[in-house]
Amino acid sequence: MLFTDPGAVYVAYGCLQNELWFDPDPVAQQAVVPGDKTDARSVVLHEFGHAFGFSGWRNGNTGALPGDFASTFDNQVQAANDTLSFIGANAVALHGCPLAVTAGNDSHLGNDGGDALLLNDLMNGAVFYRGSRYQISAIDLAVMQDIGLPLAPVPEPASWALMALGLLALRPLRRAARR
Repeated sequence: MLFTDPGAVYVAYGCLQNELWFDPDPVAQQAVVPGDKTDARSVVLHEFGHAFGFSGWRNGNTGALPGDFASTFDNQVQAANDTLSFIGANAVALHGCPLAVTAGNDSHLGNDGGDALLLNDLMNGAVFYRGSRYQISAIDLAVMQDIGLPLAPVPEPASWALMALGLLALRPLRRAARR
């Protein structure tokens, strides 16, 4: 059972029914997100970001670790003057300076009234604007590289089509080799 609290089931169902918007053609992503809804794909991508690496143990206000352990994300976060910053080399090189970690909400980027680029990032911890789509950004990928996630380029759809045609072309050769 996913939820043991009946109230939690109601809240989750209510969110699915009333808050999240599911694109009728998620591959094309051409439909306009309604202004009173949150794009479900963006929420799922954000949560996968946490699963893949935007995950830490630091206190979101003080930066203190709860013990003698830290996540790979925590190891790239610096606490100074009651602010937290992500200081991974790839992310800093791309952004031009350390990335603000969301105050009170560790494992996220950006703060209200701060850097607009981070506030509009998929992994921001300040706000998800209704009526907006969020994409995996170059900053998100740089953070993932900094925490050691191996990244490889993914071919665009045209390359997938060419690979599929190539495999189909090899099929007769494979049949001939069996004979």
